[in-house]
Amino acid sequence: SLDYYFNIHWEAPLVLVLTATFILGLLLGWLFMTLSVFKNKRKVGKARRQLAKVEREVENLRTLPMKDGD
Repeated sequence: SLDYYFNIHWEAPLVLVLTATFILGLLLGWLFMTLSVFKNKRKVGKARRQLAKVEREVENLRTLPMKDGD
Protein backbone atom coordinates (compact mmCIF):
# COMPACT_ATOMS: atom_id res chain seq x y z
CA SER A 1 0.00 0.00 0.00
CA LEU A 2 1.11 3.54 -0.70
CA ASP A 3 0.33 6.46 1.58
CA TYR A 4 0.37 9.91 0.00
CA TYR A 5 -0.12 13.35 1.48
CA PHE A 6 -3.58 14.51 2.55
CA ASN A 7 -4.60 11.01 3.69
CA ILE A 8 -4.63 9.55 0.19
CA HIS A 9 -4.15 5.80 0.42
CA TRP A 10 -3.68 3.46 -2.53
CA GLU A 11 -3.29 -0.31 -2.41
CA ALA A 12 -1.71 -2.23 -5.26
CA PRO A 13 0.63 -5.18 -5.62
CA LEU A 14 4.28 -4.18 -5.34
CA VAL A 15 5.09 -5.68 -8.74
CA LEU A 16 2.49 -3.38 -10.32
CA VAL A 17 3.89 -0.30 -8.58
CA LEU A 18 7.47 -1.16 -9.57
CA THR A 19 6.49 -1.93 -13.18
CA ALA A 20 4.54 1.33 -13.49
CA THR A 21 7.46 3.28 -12.00
CA PHE A 22 9.89 1.60 -14.40
CA ILE A 23 7.69 2.33 -17.43
CA LEU A 24 7.19 5.93 -16.33
CA GLY A 25 10.98 6.31 -16.01
CA LEU A 26 11.48 4.84 -19.48
CA LEU A 27 8.94 7.21 -21.01
CA LEU A 28 10.38 10.28 -19.30
CA GLY A 29 13.92 9.27 -20.29
CA TRP A 30 12.85 8.76 -23.89
CA LEU A 31 11.07 12.13 -23.94
CA PHE A 32 14.06 14.07 -22.63
CA MET A 33 16.43 12.18 -24.93
CA THR A 34 14.25 13.01 -27.94
CA LEU A 35 14.13 16.67 -26.97
CA SER A 36 17.92 16.68 -26.62
CA VAL A 37 18.36 15.06 -30.05
CA PHE A 38 16.15 17.68 -31.72
CA LYS A 39 17.99 20.48 -29.93
CA ASN A 40 21.34 19.10 -31.11
CA LYS A 41 20.07 18.69 -34.68
CA ARG A 42 19.03 22.33 -34.67
CA LYS A 43 22.48 23.35 -33.41
CA VAL A 44 24.17 21.28 -36.13
CA GLY A 45 21.99 22.88 -38.81
CA LYS A 46 22.85 26.35 -37.55
CA ALA A 47 26.57 25.49 -37.49
CA ARG A 48 26.38 24.14 -41.06
CA ARG A 49 24.70 27.30 -42.31
CA GLN A 50 27.32 29.42 -40.56
CA LEU A 51 30.12 27.28 -42.04
CA ALA A 52 28.69 27.67 -45.55
CA LYS A 53 28.52 31.44 -45.07
CA VAL A 54 32.13 31.62 -43.91
CA GLU A 55 33.28 29.38 -46.77
CA ARG A 56 31.55 31.66 -49.30
CA GLU A 57 33.22 34.67 -47.70
CA VAL A 58 36.66 33.01 -47.86
CA GLU A 59 36.10 32.08 -51.50
CA ASN A 60 35.15 35.69 -52.29
CA LEU A 61 38.29 36.95 -50.56
CA ARG A 62 40.44 34.50 -52.54
CA THR A 63 39.10 35.77 -55.85
CA LEU A 64 39.72 39.46 -55.07
CA PRO A 65 42.54 40.99 -57.14
CA MET A 66 45.74 41.76 -55.24
CA LYS A 67 46.64 45.42 -54.76
CA ASP A 68 50.17 46.82 -54.67
CA GLY A 69 51.24 48.49 -51.46
CA ASP A 70 52.79 51.46 -53.37
